[in-house]
Amino acid sequence: MKNPTAEFLESVVAVLRMNDQERQFLFLYATGELPPAPGPADYALHPGWAQLVERQPHPACIHTRRWDLIAANAGYLDLLFGAEAGSVAELPDRNVLRWVLLNKACRAERLVDWRDSWAAPMLGELRAAIAADPDSQDLMTLLDSLLADPVVKELWDAEVGVFRTHPDGTMLSIDDPAHGRVDFTILAANVMHARELRFVALMSTGPGFRPGSVEGRGAAPAYL
Repeated sequence: MKNPTAEFLESVVAVLRMNDQERQFLFLYATGELPPAPGPADYALHPGWAQLVERQPHPACIHTRRWDLIAANAGYLDLLFGAEAGSVAELPDRNVLRWVLLNKACRAERLVDWRDSWAAPMLGELRAAIAADPDSQDLMTLLDSLLADPVVKELWDAEVGVFRTHPDGTMLSIDDPAHGRVDFTILAANVMHARELRFVALMSTGPGFRPGSVEGRGAAPAYL
């Protein structure tokens, strides 16, 4: 068949009960492009990923395309959310974007150069995600919750047209009460079997933060 539609190909996937790799190969062979990534309801994180996150020597996490945490090790929770964070399941809000943009301590104390190095680039990522999927109710709901804050709304309006598709390779700093200034590089990659899940590691570039034991500290999957 010449130029098969996505709907036709998805019906083939369903009839033949293809797995994700078979689905991707079918779309590549038929159209030359990868298929749309599964929706949030289809996320099925392999348990090995949660173990990998837990065993990372650097702060690490896995989050969805709308920045909802699925797994995080103790180093990540301590560094980003503070010493009081016990596990992903215990966080009052698992959304990384809301935490970074709306938390007063993040703005005023913890996140170095919050406006230009953290907030504006992350809003650029959100803008790019919405441009890629303008019909996503999840992303629009997230945006609405952020724009209710006047500081974030001012930033959003000022950065019209600014996009960033990923944070990989970005260098950032956090002022941590227990560890002092922590400089790190973000390393990010997508989970291949669920491409809208993102693995993120914060690789320290200085002598500051040294995450302790993560035993029992909430890297087990916490699906949303």
